[in-house]
Amino acid sequence: MIGTIQDITERKLSQVALQKSEEKYSILFKDSPDAYLIITDGVFTDCNRATEVMLRGDRMQIIGNPPDVISPEFQPDGRKSSDSAAEKIAWAFKNGKNTFEWIHRRFDGSDLYVEVSIAPMIFQGNPTLFTTWRDITERKQAEKKLKESQQLFHELFNTSPDAIVLIDPHHPEVSWPIVDCNEAACRMNGFSREEMIGKSIDLLNLTEGSPDERMAYLNKLRQKAVIQTESLHHHKDGHVFPVEISTSVITVEGREMVLGIDRDITERKQAEAELVKSEERYRSFISQVSEGVYRFESDEPMDISLPVEEQVDFIYDHMFIAECNQAFREMYGIADEK
Repeated sequence: MIGTIQDITERKLSQVALQKSEEKYSILFKDSPDAYLIITDGVFTDCNRATEVMLRGDRMQIIGNPPDVISPEFQPDGRKSSDSAAEKIAWAFKNGKNTFEWIHRRFDGSDLYVEVSIAPMIFQGNPTLFTTWRDITERKQAEKKLKESQQLFHELFNTSPDAIVLIDPHHPEVSWPIVDCNEAACRMNGFSREEMIGKSIDLLNLTEGSPDERMAYLNKLRQKAVIQTESLHHHKDGHVFPVEISTSVITVEGREMVLGIDRDITERKQAEAELVKSEERYRSFISQVSEGVYRFESDEPMDISLPVEEQVDFIYDHMFIAECNQAFREMYGIADEK
């Protein structure tokens, strides 16, 4: 009997190293929370569990397909997914790495926004691309909502019939400069947009605000959210006119801003002044006439469909003299109008 002995230490060590390598591969590739895929000859040849979860399908639906098959026909930039994918793969092989944003189409029909990173490597003797997806769907949806909100704000800002000014309360050099304004603000105050932007809000005010006054007002705005008041503005042509001002604090691109909405109330003030004059004329008239003049009021509405007798009873029960002149008081011997 002839026997041979062969040292297989190196082979065993290689097998152990291979097993450890496969275990590391399983941990890093298969169990990663990010989607990992292998692209060979333009198609997916392997993927991990995270990929299946992201696409809401199984690996059999993924393996063997090129990236554009599980993508919408067009990407957000308007290019066809097939053309764009081929270009990005070629760029990665040429330059060593490529990172970009992409939309894939899940197997339930919904869109999946991912940040893709692809890098070339040799795998099992073949040139391949190691691909990483990071789900950015929530971020893209938040960005979309923010963009829509900003567009709505700008539409309301530009089309509002009221004057709107956006003020920076933290500018290091100019006291509360106007950083934006709408056409209504320019029209109401007589200035062009170029004449208003960058200027202190004191351009419109009758008196300049001190730093302490401005800080106190800003703190008050933070507490109350909205402050409504009436003030006077200086028009470019020199005349002064009354305005109703609604002021609030808003955040624009991470910066605290003061939003002022102004309304010209000249006509309302004129109408109020005319009403006061009318009341003065009325009171002057009734105080001078020799006949007794009085005005009835009721503590509740009267149903005019009631019979006359009931209406009379109602008058006695619910109506009272709200106002009378001196002649009426003298006629009935009333010492005090009250």
